Amino acid sequence: MPSHYMSKTEAVAFLTDKLRLQLTDSELASLSLALLQKICTAFVAHVPFSTIVHLSGPTDQLHTRDLPTLEQVKHNGLNLKGGLCYELNVFLHWLLAALGFSVEFLMAKGYSCHVYNHALNYVTIDGARYLVDGASYPLVTETLICLDFQGEVSPVSRHSIWEVRVKRTVMDGEPALLLQFRWTDNVAIPHWKVPVDTDGWADVNEFILRPRSLEELYAPLKRAYTDATIAPVINRVFCFNFPQGKFLNVRNTSLHTEDDQRRLVMRPSTHSPEELVQLVMTHYGDHFQVEVVEQAVRNFVVLCEGAFSPTFM
Repeated sequence: MPSHYMSKTEAVAFLTDKLRLQLTDSELASLSLALLQKICTAFVAHVPFSTIVHLSGPTDQLHTRDLPTLEQVKHNGLNLKGGLCYELNVFLHWLLAALGFSVEFLMAKGYSCHVYNHALNYVTIDGARYLVDGASYPLVTETLICLDFQGEVSPVSRHSIWEVRVKRTVMDGEPALLLQFRWTDNVAIPHWKVPVDTDGWADVNEFILRPRSLEELYAPLKRAYTDATIAPVINRVFCFNFPQGKFLNVRNTSLHTEDDQRRLVMRPSTHSPEELVQLVMTHYGDHFQVEVVEQAVRNFVVLCEGAFSPTFM
């Protein structure tokens, strides 16, 4: 990982000015699990996972979409523009590395995809490896998950509206890990046909715990960013983050939130492009210009037939 992509001065300024963390010199020097937890919690609160920029190009050039350049990753990260897993987890990797954390990239196959389509990280502290994913749906950073657990399945932990665990598996003939989630006491999202086992667990990301280079991420993620059969989200309006630790998600044409009892609340869907633009701007207007959102919504309608149908997922 090229060290010049972010300096420690830039990293500390980002924590203070954009993530609104007030950290002492001793905290920053500690490189502790507590510090990592603070940073990850603030990151998912302020930096949205979002398809808006990726979806906002000229309609006749959507077939030429590509991974952002490293300069764009840094610019969008520093300015809270968010992005998909490549932007978010590469930027988060640089941020943590600049502070001195021991951080490594991972690649995963998400939601039973047959090829790699997700980038994530792990951080080693005091010999233990912790999952660090700033672009995970479901949330996995409310309480950082140690990947060096005993037995076949990690302890179950609560993250926003989900329960999460990691279990051991075999992937491509090698020992691997499988992240799973389960809906809590609220209802699951209608029409989302994610397979679940008899105990309600759904598979999220499957990965081998092997460090990857930034260069190794490029080809698999380029494919995921350009092929909607691998990553359907690239053609949809999809933004989420966790302000004040609570789930906020513009999902296609509707708004999903989390109430004070940590239950999922699904608001009535919008019924037109104009209403959807207003919905995105209401909740993410600090991150995007309205012209960018309008173009993203126009492309969403072109790419997704029946986008405003009540059963569209």
